[in-house]
Amino acid sequence: MRKYISIIFTSIIIYSLISCGNATDKKVAQNKDIDIEHFNIIIVPDLSNRIDNNRFPKPIDDSQFVSALIDDIYPNILKNRVDINQTDKIQMKFTSSKIINLYDINNSKLKFDFGDFKSQVDRIKYLVNRDNKAEFSHDKDAFKTEFSRVLAKARAKTCGADLWTFFNNDLNKTCIHNEVRTIEGKKFRYHHKYKNIIVLLTDGYVEAGLYGKNNGQKNKKYHLSGRTVKEFRKQFKRSGEMDMKTFFAKNGYGLMPMKNSILKDVEVLAVEFYDRSLTPAGNATVHPTDGEILELFWNDWMRESGVKKFKCCKIASSTDEFMEVFHEFAGIKVRR
Repeated sequence: MRKYISIIFTSIIIYSLISCGNATDKKVAQNKDIDIEHFNIIIVPDLSNRIDNNRFPKPIDDSQFVSALIDDIYPNILKNRVDINQTDKIQMKFTSSKIINLYDINNSKLKFDFGDFKSQVDRIKYLVNRDNKAEFSHDKDAFKTEFSRVLAKARAKTCGADLWTFFNNDLNKTCIHNEVRTIEGKKFRYHHKYKNIIVLLTDGYVEAGLYGKNNGQKNKKYHLSGRTVKEFRKQFKRSGEMDMKTFFAKNGYGLMPMKNSILKDVEVLAVEFYDRSLTPAGNATVHPTDGEILELFWNDWMRESGVKKFKCCKIASSTDEFMEVFHEFAGIKVRR
């Protein structure tokens, strides 16, 4: 009799465990997946001769672009997606690590990492200066001041910008975050991931250490110089072809694609292409213009290199105009 009672009791326990396990599996299966994106915004300045305002005058200086982005951190960037554990990152990265020593750059002043805070309370105190220390305001000012100092040094001695090597070699997991962190909740399964955005301050002309080399392909190069632009326009007009894109593709023009798989997780906003074929009043002196040719080369280059998303911007007349483009590109809804 005891034997049968023991068997029945054991069976009940096993059934209960199985039922409980099935209930748990059913509960997990019913959990809804929610993707939460955190921003990883990287500002990359091209410190070549494009920053010489005497040679290439522009309405807005690089320092103004950077200041506008830093001032936008809070509330617009951080409040775009309401989450109690923001790990958004905003930093500046240079096209070569040698630039850091060349201009004696203090990198610690050129970054914000909101994942460093231990709690949401600490994060909020920092952002709204609730502790009366005004640390966030001080850190924003320090970022702007450090970049202005670097810009002044670069204008006294420009260093060039090998953008091809930067995209191919320097963008890696130390700065681009493609990991997904999953947190199980009672009703939801949260997937935390990063939206990697590069704001590239460039005029559209691509310098490269491999200047002049084309890897055996006549019309594909590692660089895009003013001379290359003029030669392309000359050949296009000589061809009699009516459509510039058709001529470009048919004759194998372009920049050599980068072989960096991490680019599939990168979105690039290039600001601001400088059209050297326009008069100071903005009138075209040739057709197609330099700007149209630059845009054609860049769109093809980014697509062939597997970049997730790309947009190029021409000269902005104000920081408000630039920020409107940035918000649209990043998908940020500004709260009025």
